[in-house]
Amino acid sequence: MGLRARDDSTVELSLEQSVVAVAASGPHRAIVSEALANAQFMVVSDVGVPGAGVVIGDAGAESVASLRARARPDAAIVVVAPVSSPELVRESLAAGAVACLRPPLVALELVKVVQCALDTHAARSQVADLARKLDLETHLASIGRMSAGLSHEISTPLLVAATNLEIARDELAQLASALGSREEVNAMSTAFGEMHDAHERLRNVLEMMRELVGQRRVGRLDRVDLRRAAEDAKALLANQLEDVEIETAGPQTFARADHVLLAQILQNLVLNGAHAARSLPAPRVRLHTYHHEGRAIVSVRDNGPGIPPELHQKIFEPFFTTRRGRGGTGLGLALCREYAVQMNADVTLWSVPGRGACFRVAFSPA
Repeated sequence: MGLRARDDSTVELSLEQSVVAVAASGPHRAIVSEALANAQFMVVSDVGVPGAGVVIGDAGAESVASLRARARPDAAIVVVAPVSSPELVRESLAAGAVACLRPPLVALELVKVVQCALDTHAARSQVADLARKLDLETHLASIGRMSAGLSHEISTPLLVAATNLEIARDELAQLASALGSREEVNAMSTAFGEMHDAHERLRNVLEMMRELVGQRRVGRLDRVDLRRAAEDAKALLANQLEDVEIETAGPQTFARADHVLLAQILQNLVLNGAHAARSLPAPRVRLHTYHHEGRAIVSVRDNGPGIPPELHQKIFEPFFTTRRGRGGTGLGLALCREYAVQMNADVTLWSVPGRGACFRVAFSPA
């Protein structure tokens, strides 16, 4: 579970799987840090590191409460007692610690306790993720039942409005030609242009809703080079993102995927990353392909402000967006996850405020 090559993607995965924050004081701190480092865990001193699944501190109810207040909500708290005191052990466990180690410390015991705590944390995360996916499927099913009728009811008057709008624009053009350039005519022309844009936006939202709740499933998955797909996405978006540096990295990485859906996912993720990175003087988006634990992965990382932890679980929900007043519909990431599901793939997010955001799409290798 250790930290292997120190590329961005491996660090991010390690932060989710093997980070232990050591806050113990006194001689135990050095002993604990050395034992965990020798066992290939990533040891940090900041309890508030988002990836720390286990926090080790001093025994006692006050210490456990302090660690819990600073650690991530689902982190396991392991404490070390300065002396072999049954009372201190009971007090620490009652306060919420998962284990209380007593001197003399045994490195193997410490490693086993931490490993069990990380495994439990991983299992709980998987259960929580399955529950979220089930909730999302239920939510999408509800949207599907409503959208079938709504799409028809809305599309028909939209078509009528679009037809009449075009007629009115033609009449306005003729009027402008007859009367010459007048301020009133120019204002009306601007208003018609805004109505046309609003109509197109509503039509696009309806189309995205149909894709999101549709029952489409891809057939046979092909052998796709993720590195080539990343290069294609970079070339396709180059004109739209001239002010954003787009990088590609990693070797040829072959996956079982659908060319069209993969292209849609990458374009969506790159555009989202570019919007976030533009808040900085030197916006950058990086596409990286690699293999990890039997999966073929392409990641899209930006150097923007990052996504707050409280939004990590909401970011894939349909209609949730942080750009409501700037063109965001809240359907892009929901569609990315739906496309990934159709290819038996997973989309996950890693983000730390101030260090950007990284979306990883993991496929079955080809």
